[in-house]
Amino acid sequence: MIIPGGFHQIPVTIYTIMKSLYRVLSAVLAAILLTTTSLFAQVTWSPSFPTADDSITIVFHADRGNADLKDSTRVYIHTGIVTGGPTATGWTVTQGVWGTNDLPRKMTYLGNNLFKIRFHIRSFYQNIPQATRVYRLGMVFRNLSGSSVGRTDAGGDIFIPIYANSFAARFTFPLENPILADSGSNISFSGLSSQFTTLKIYKDNTLMQTVNSDTTIDWTLTNAQPGTGYIKLVASNGTLMARDSIAYSIRQGVVVQDVPAGLHSGINYVGDSSVILVLHAPLKTSSFVIGEFSNWQPDNRFYMKRSTDGRKFWTRIDHLIPGKEYPYQYLVDGIMKVADAYSDKILDPGNDASIPAITYPANQRVYPTGKTTGIVSVFQTGQTPYVWQSSNYQRPAKTDLIIQETLVRDYFARANYQSLKDTLAYLKKLGINCVQLMPVMEFEGNNSWGYNPSFHAALDKAYGTRDALKAFIDAAHSMNIAVVLDIVENHAMGGSPLAQMYWDAANSRPAANSPFFNAIPKHPFNVGNDFNHASPDTREYFDYVNQYWIREFHIDGYRFDLSKGFTQTNSGDDVGLWGNFDQSRIDILKHIKANIAAVDPGAFVILEHFAAQSEEQVLSANNMLLWGNMNNAFGQCSMGYLTDSDISYTSYKNHGFTAPNLVAFMESHDEERMMFRNLAYGNQNAALNYRIKDTLTGYERVKMCAALFMLSPGPKMVYEFEELGMEYSINRCTNGTISNDCRTVTKPNRWAALRNPARAALANTFAALNRLKLIEPALQGTSFSYAGGLAQCRRMTAASVTSSINVLANVSTTAGSISPNFSRTGTWYDYFSGDSITVASVSANISLAPGEWHVYTTTKYPRPDLTVLSNEPELLANNSANLIAMPNPSAGEISFSFNMQRAGTASIALRDMLGREAASLYANLGEGPQTITWNGVAKDGSNIAPGVYLAELLSGKTRQTIRVVIRP
Repeated sequence: MIIPGGFHQIPVTIYTIMKSLYRVLSAVLAAILLTTTSLFAQVTWSPSFPTADDSITIVFHADRGNADLKDSTRVYIHTGIVTGGPTATGWTVTQGVWGTNDLPRKMTYLGNNLFKIRFHIRSFYQNIPQATRVYRLGMVFRNLSGSSVGRTDAGGDIFIPIYANSFAARFTFPLENPILADSGSNISFSGLSSQFTTLKIYKDNTLMQTVNSDTTIDWTLTNAQPGTGYIKLVASNGTLMARDSIAYSIRQGVVVQDVPAGLHSGINYVGDSSVILVLHAPLKTSSFVIGEFSNWQPDNRFYMKRSTDGRKFWTRIDHLIPGKEYPYQYLVDGIMKVADAYSDKILDPGNDASIPAITYPANQRVYPTGKTTGIVSVFQTGQTPYVWQSSNYQRPAKTDLIIQETLVRDYFARANYQSLKDTLAYLKKLGINCVQLMPVMEFEGNNSWGYNPSFHAALDKAYGTRDALKAFIDAAHSMNIAVVLDIVENHAMGGSPLAQMYWDAANSRPAANSPFFNAIPKHPFNVGNDFNHASPDTREYFDYVNQYWIREFHIDGYRFDLSKGFTQTNSGDDVGLWGNFDQSRIDILKHIKANIAAVDPGAFVILEHFAAQSEEQVLSANNMLLWGNMNNAFGQCSMGYLTDSDISYTSYKNHGFTAPNLVAFMESHDEERMMFRNLAYGNQNAALNYRIKDTLTGYERVKMCAALFMLSPGPKMVYEFEELGMEYSINRCTNGTISNDCRTVTKPNRWAALRNPARAALANTFAALNRLKLIEPALQGTSFSYAGGLAQCRRMTAASVTSSINVLANVSTTAGSISPNFSRTGTWYDYFSGDSITVASVSANISLAPGEWHVYTTTKYPRPDLTVLSNEPELLANNSANLIAMPNPSAGEISFSFNMQRAGTASIALRDMLGREAASLYANLGEGPQTITWNGVAKDGSNIAPGVYLAELLSGKTRQTIRVVIRP
């Protein structure tokens, strides 16, 4: 097996045979035998001591390590060189185009899970300069799509050592580095050199064994005592010396002692210079904490105690520097390095570097490169606490909630919490009183909707720091705007330590004995690894997580993604069975609600549930809010089609709820944009020259639907830019095609639309409806109803003791009429026109042209001004371009996608880190989403040099800069 920091190994059985043969066989035969490789390694190779000038043959054993490619018949190598040192892990000069039929990196199938590739090292890696010292080759292996990846059994990269010259030596046994053993163990060591020479083995700095004129050496450490150090191999031929070393840690017996009362799993600070770490790891036998304080090696000072029930491990670390960040990991059972699942900050070597410093300062995300591999957690004593400013916050009543679902990534060109904070004045004008953030907990990668979480208690750095999110929440509360976090507790991805500690590598899924996950998901549509919510271990984890965000960030509640998945009732692939009434699922959700209420009785609990009405009624009665998807019905109304257009389920009463606990929506992150449908599929009446595909008509149809939708009692939700008539399909790819595969790719923002009078009028219509919703007494009660069913004309009526409101609309493309069912005769006022009508008969029909709609009230309100354009210059200037480079990094051609505020000239300058212009692009473009493709050629006609560049877009008053990486 190859592990990070380890070397190519030869098993003891082969070594014993070789030892006798070397004394009698010729040097030629010895050289042949030196190519023999470990029976247990994931990769074997020849020559045994390769230099950068050699050709190397690599054989990959697909059934070893994590065995993710076991029984595959087509495998590709993805590889790079390591130049940072003999134990460094960072790759450069990467070879392999992920997810493609990359023929130069395709391996030859040998059968029996074996794959081979041969190449000349210096040539294969883009003609490595002679001056470049190559210490290792790093590699992983993949199938065609990249969905299955062959790694070490711990999920790490695989490395092959590369030597500076032909004289080299290494340990061939043990197979691990470092070695972790129990006190009293006997440990055998075997060394190998590339030439007959003098070989010595040292324990730390004490010489333990010497052989002369030989190629092999062996020595046994007997009755090993607790401690740490190195076993060193030194080979000398009189002129040159070659070395290798293996770190060892001999652990003492595990101390059994319960976790001190009052501590939780994860990080517990004790004053400003001490911390107690608690690892929740049932079924495990031992654990070290490793970090800078232990030189990233297992050290008995940080050997964790085990609780009497065997479920937790803990240790105290003292004499820490207050305010200093300490990266750390757990070394579990001596073989597995994992981060802390409960940690509130992690460092990710694969993704942190691409986060802009303006969003998250680079000096606050420094990974301990060369010290360890994989994700690490961070603790920091003596932190400066955030000082909350808002003191008179009044949380909106749940009946009054007007929620905006927000994906920070797509809301701004500069996608961070500061930009979100800058938007609060606009949201307040719009009438939004609750911002629901799509998941911001650590998700895999930096470009995501967030529904692929790996650490539920850690804030993902892609959008900013902890204090930046707190500052946004603080500012929102100062405006009486609530903040709700979308959280994903149905599943976790493979980066989660809870999954890694209990993993069935052979089947690439959670192990059958996992305390946290189901080996096989219990329901359809599962993503990632399915949590077992009936497990007390899972319950403890999420009890902590759900209280943590409320205590630490002062959030106002959660929207639980895929809450229907919180079940152990096995429905397999039967979607209907999955949605049936499930008392066990109700009990799980009631527990979650009670746990949240213990720290904040008024916190909102919103469920994306979509289960049987009888089950949702029980949850509603327990004061939970349920999502109500009205996208299809209102989409049909907006497009002018009557089929499937019944909007009456916007009413919570039609769901059988006794309280307004339905969060209805016309658009969400999962649903198609109404304006896109209008423009693409809108109906028409040629005789009346009425076309919904016409842009202005399309906007009017969205206004009509918004009036029918917003003006009914109970909470409502809109998706970002819904109020601006977002016409960019949820399924649009960057090349303009429409495909469900592109659903989660980055989409452009629409801040420039605030300068468009028609779109500003649409936003002002939403704002006016939101204002009316909160001040009209008839909309605060329970006396309301929808009428019209699938007919041309629809009606929403509501009444109170003091006032009434009627919304009338013709959703068809032909003229029609409807009985308004006014609650009384007399004067009624048209809210948007300011006109009044005299009602002589409450049942007299009113004629409506196609798409005509009215909001009538018995109270005269000021007429809304729909002509006001936004005066949010910072939003317009900083957040309208949404510049994206794809692919990034790139070895050549890059497509720059962005949004033009108005037609005109756009330029993109590519500058190196010294500010020198390397390439430039110009184009005359129209308003809206645009793409410019650069061919990878510098302005002098040469291929641009690999490196990091800044791409700056200039268009009118818009300026935006992003980082791009050009790889060889």
